[in-house]
Amino acid sequence: MPLAARTRLGPYEIVASLDAGGMGEVYRARDPRLGREVAVKILPAAVAADPERLRRFELEARATSLLSHPNILSIFDFGQHESRPYIVTELLEGQTLRRRLAEGALPARKAIEIALALARALAAAQQKGIVHRDLKPENIFITTAGQAKILDFGLAKLQHKAAVERGTSAPTVALETDPGMVMGTAGYMSPEQVRGIEADARSDIFSFGAILYEMLTGRRAFERESAVETMSAILREAPPPFGEAGRVSPALERVVWHCLEKRPQERFQSAQDLGYALEAISGISGPPAPPARGFGRIRSLGRALLLPAAFALGCLATFFWLRLPGASIPPEPLLSRALFSQLTDYVGPEIFPTLSPDGRMLVYAGSAHNTWHIFSQRVGGKNATDLTPEGRFDNSQPAFSPDGERIAFRSERGGGGIYVMGATGESVRRLTDFGYNPSWSPDGAEIVFATEGVDRPDIRGLTSSGLWVIRAATGEKRRLTVAGDAVQPAWSPHGDRVAYWAVVPGGRRDLYY
Repeated sequence: MPLAARTRLGPYEIVASLDAGGMGEVYRARDPRLGREVAVKILPAAVAADPERLRRFELEARATSLLSHPNILSIFDFGQHESRPYIVTELLEGQTLRRRLAEGALPARKAIEIALALARALAAAQQKGIVHRDLKPENIFITTAGQAKILDFGLAKLQHKAAVERGTSAPTVALETDPGMVMGTAGYMSPEQVRGIEADARSDIFSFGAILYEMLTGRRAFERESAVETMSAILREAPPPFGEAGRVSPALERVVWHCLEKRPQERFQSAQDLGYALEAISGISGPPAPPARGFGRIRSLGRALLLPAAFALGCLATFFWLRLPGASIPPEPLLSRALFSQLTDYVGPEIFPTLSPDGRMLVYAGSAHNTWHIFSQRVGGKNATDLTPEGRFDNSQPAFSPDGERIAFRSERGGGGIYVMGATGESVRRLTDFGYNPSWSPDGAEIVFATEGVDRPDIRGLTSSGLWVIRAATGEKRRLTVAGDAVQPAWSPHGDRVAYWAVVPGGRRDLYY
């Protein structure tokens, strides 16, 4: 029986009923000690004596109390009233995301804004070792001020505990399996939840992807006629394509599909990485800061001369090509200034430009806060996004993978080497502890890169170890034997050859293939 107005729960006085569900009744209440209104969630009398329901209720209180984040519902108190436990939380004004989605899809800008808030909240929970395990639009609240908050940690798991949390409660689906219990809400569970195996932080990322898909399209990612068919779709099918070309950017689509990978190891590995990807799309990182005075931490004069030398070599090659028999200056229209568009206008140099395979995105290195960062920018756009916001490391020489999903680059972090990250800056991982000038093979399986003269001089006095090839998936390396300093490698279209620029004995600088 619902509590009547003016009923006292400890120091709290019930004002009115707000909501009721399988995990409890929620009331508006007043705290006369502080003169504020709060929300009180209390277990129904019919289930208060159920040890499992009581355990989950207490787990929600403990899990939420560990968290302090503007995008997570704040908990104030926990107590009992006539043997019925209750939780006291902040009182929210607004509506759930589910009710907002009843009106249709959200504008991409608003969806990204909500998604970024949720990613930050999940990152805070993951830092405390907490997995929500029941993320869905019903558990996301949008306040009247537009702030998103995650609710209901009733199925949360504290990851430092060895045992897998089990339980069953409407509106969640709970089917017993050999490994454990299937926990979560049909339509938003991860494949590992459907299989009843232990879920970690990457499970919440899958649920997040399903919610972001729904915000952008107005339809559920895996909706079927029954819960069983829905869970089967989660395991075996992909959501329908976004459609309506241009409404959702390719970068945002990639974030959604990356969240919805069936295998946990292929998704974003943390909510923090996911947040970085969304920040890159939203452009909140802003344009690059004023440039540094120089090229940052360049290790040697030889490396500092590579860029101007390469530029001069290109100019000379063009000059001599025009002098060859049969060569002629292209017709005037090909040299018309109308064919050239300025893509960046920041003070200082931007170097190593590379286009995505679809030609829509430009990635380049630019100076920010006295270090080199990698920026992405839509071709024709003006607002660049910093993909490597860490301020203390030099990052440069970006190279898109053939599928446009990854970027290989040189970084000084960790002592230097070749790194790979997602196309929007997420999931950065180190491939080597040496090398520069990465270049992808046509199939995207391998990367060829130059070294930095780390070997001892050989009999001819040469110190460079030439070119290396590494498999992007496994990190397996093999050395390409090259005499002299070898830089700026580039793979042939068929993947059977590598072109590079080298300095050979006698000081000659030539191109090789």
